[in-house]
Amino acid sequence: MLCERRFHTGTVDVNYAEGPDSGPPFVVLHAGAGSWRIGQRFVEALVPAWHVYAPDFRGHGKSGHVEGRYSSQDYVGDTVAFLAQLVGEPAILYGHSLGGGVAIMLAEQHPELVRAVITGDAPLSIENHPTEERHHRAQNELWHSLAGRPAAEIAEALKDTPVGPPGEETARPARDVFGEDSPWYEFQGENLHEPRKSRFRLTCQRSPQWASGEGAMRKAEMSQAQMSQALVYVGGSGASACLHTQ
Repeated sequence: MLCERRFHTGTVDVNYAEGPDSGPPFVVLHAGAGSWRIGQRFVEALVPAWHVYAPDFRGHGKSGHVEGRYSSQDYVGDTVAFLAQLVGEPAILYGHSLGGGVAIMLAEQHPELVRAVITGDAPLSIENHPTEERHHRAQNELWHSLAGRPAAEIAEALKDTPVGPPGEETARPARDVFGEDSPWYEFQGENLHEPRKSRFRLTCQRSPQWASGEGAMRKAEMSQAQMSQALVYVGGSGASACLHTQ
């Protein structure tokens, strides 16, 4: 149903999953420190009605690395090349967290490549950015310390990742929230096994980097002309959306 392939952006090799041509193009952009496989069941659910593409960002999953080049704008550039050269027509973009920020920046800079944008848990402002929240920052620092270690060792250590359950002020270890046997540990262990720590420098810096890309994330809103070409749905945890296309 899904096949993994490689695409060269001109700068880096990008690994991506692609489904059959079942409809209009639908591109799924994953969250930071993840890969397309984190949302594999979601991607598979789209296959019957859409031509699904799910790339791994540079430095993520099975994609290549570019030392020190892991800003949001770098991800946007790779995704622009992916859409323009591989997808070949305006696509619906769904982005989770980091992927949502990339999708919005891309739509602001290249609306001709975008049919619609859907975001989930994307930080739409540099104010009160989640990386500045204490528990989220502790999570990022843990991931930074684990990057490059053996995958099995990382998977076990990830059970102590601080997680703030919705509606709770106090973070708890991931093992208490997800359970001991969650597949997330293995997925994330594989993701963090390969990356170089330079990929996490921007995440762990004090100042978020969303303002790159001509201030797209600094002003989260789009112009009316851009809005006519991109439907932006912002969904938090537990939110859902029904997308109707013309």
